[in-house]
Amino acid sequence: MLAFYMAFIDDEDDREKFEIIYNEYRKRMVSTAYSILRNHEDAEDAVHDTFI
Repeated sequence: MLAFYMAFIDDEDDREKFEIIYNEYRKRMVSTAYSILRNHEDAEDAVHDTFI
């Protein structure tokens, strides 16, 4: 999924920064979203929408 997001970023420095943020926070974001939504697919969708 990371490659999907990277396709929207033109600047190489911004890609590197986004990759760091994505790798650092994605799992934590999904976990938090799941604790609220109690549905894995909905949690993944919420995190996806956040990154977009």
